[in-house]
Amino acid sequence: MGGVFISYRRDDTAGYAGRLYDALSAHFGRDLVFIDVDSIRAGENFVDVIDGWIASSSVVIVLIGKAWLNSAGPHGRRLDDPHDFVRLEVASALQQKIPVIPVLVGGAKMPPPDDLPAPLAPLAQINAIEIFDQLFRDSVRHLIDALRPFVHTKPLFWLWSRPVQSRLRLWILAIALLAALGVAGIIWSLKPSPDHDDTQDVAPDPSTTLAGPDESGSPHTPVKVTTPSDVTELPPVVEASRNVMLPGSSSQVTGPVKPRILWRANVTVGDDWNVIGIASDGTVYLYDVEHRVLDAIRDGKEQWAHPSPSPLGFDAEGRLWLGDYSFNSRGEGGRVTKRSLLPDRATLRLAAASQQSRYGCSEGKVYAMDSRSKKIWSVDLDGNCGPIVVPQTGNIYASSDARTLYAITRDGKVLWTVKQACNSNFFDLYPSSNDDLIVACTKQALYSLREGKPLWTAAPGGSGDWYWSKIIFDGSGSIYLGGQSPSVFQLMALDKSGRQIWKFSAGTIDMPKPVGFDTQGRLYVSVSERIVSLSQ
Repeated sequence: MGGVFISYRRDDTAGYAGRLYDALSAHFGRDLVFIDVDSIRAGENFVDVIDGWIASSSVVIVLIGKAWLNSAGPHGRRLDDPHDFVRLEVASALQQKIPVIPVLVGGAKMPPPDDLPAPLAPLAQINAIEIFDQLFRDSVRHLIDALRPFVHTKPLFWLWSRPVQSRLRLWILAIALLAALGVAGIIWSLKPSPDHDDTQDVAPDPSTTLAGPDESGSPHTPVKVTTPSDVTELPPVVEASRNVMLPGSSSQVTGPVKPRILWRANVTVGDDWNVIGIASDGTVYLYDVEHRVLDAIRDGKEQWAHPSPSPLGFDAEGRLWLGDYSFNSRGEGGRVTKRSLLPDRATLRLAAASQQSRYGCSEGKVYAMDSRSKKIWSVDLDGNCGPIVVPQTGNIYASSDARTLYAITRDGKVLWTVKQACNSNFFDLYPSSNDDLIVACTKQALYSLREGKPLWTAAPGGSGDWYWSKIIFDGSGSIYLGGQSPSVFQLMALDKSGRQIWKFSAGTIDMPKPVGFDTQGRLYVSVSERIVSLSQ
């Protein structure tokens, strides 16, 4: 049965491929997502093997990073090598007329047809989907929507979906009937008497879950998007929202220890939104990339929305700037026409702010470059590049496909290396403020390292079969994250020793994702197209 085939180049997009594989497997099922067929056994005809894998797929995703087009091998550009695996995968899909979806990551652009070898030239004419680093989860939702027409889950009565002899069907039906009667008898024998306490787990009250009661029968009125006017003065400062926290971890506050739901709010401006800031008064600023709309939520309701350019950042007075547009938390402001009032962009704060030096990994080397793109230093890994994380401060953490983790200082000195404990190369790295490192493996427990040595392992509910959301930290070192097991979707908090402090059921089949904090220590969570505020 057809599924999704992920074509990627290890030294270009291995980290993205791993995260994408996790997300698609969680949605469609692991048996419908294929990856890493380049580990072909000796003696096999690799062209035939790749053609077979592609033929058995219903859609092919081609991950394209900045190094995809010009990645070099021992004999020149790899795409020019007729035996290059990536070239063979893409060419096979195009030749067999399997649907192909280019997926751009890391700021890559679609290559022009003249830059592609002839068998791959049609790829340039296919509409691509872009995965944004700061909007990864939301971007993947769009990709999943695009894949749905091609990927079909296995029917319940799968034996009847393929040719089966009539006599065999009768035997199967008879065996299934006997098994059902046996199970029914066991269940009846175990039925508790009226005075027996039933200790089965029950589903949580929807009103106590993050998503809240099902409101699909009562659709919400979309927020009115109003076009701002031109202004000659800056919007007034709102003292209650002067201090704006950026999404993600914060060393300035301590998150909720015994949380309660303060409010829930539906986001109606679109489904490609991302939180860009949280003000002291609880105003949550969101920006929808697809519709280019700024949305503000406070007290469980969308307060206002304006069409505007992409966000630049927040100034010292708490105003948000988007190109020449500026707004306060009440929605006052507009396009500032007086040039002398426009801020120096270098003084604005935004989560995606660039650093003085740019770090990356390509062809098995971690490197740093200055503002003129001149390489400052590089560190050789013992394999191709895996996930790499560059926090705003502290060490850089990188990994190789040889399962080695590296801690590297900002000036290129290797502090330590260690073999990672994940069963696969699909994992995420999260450094804390004191440079402890949490490793979130796919379908495994979390574990933490300090100076390369194990600190703790955390497996909620005693099971390691989990997928994890992005992790954020507060000032006390507590850890906030969403978790998804085969039957459980929840938000949880762990202390810095890995012990669970609390957990919240999501109340939906959508993994909750912690977004960030405000200056009061309230935690904000994204779940099922809603923003949820949790107070102390």
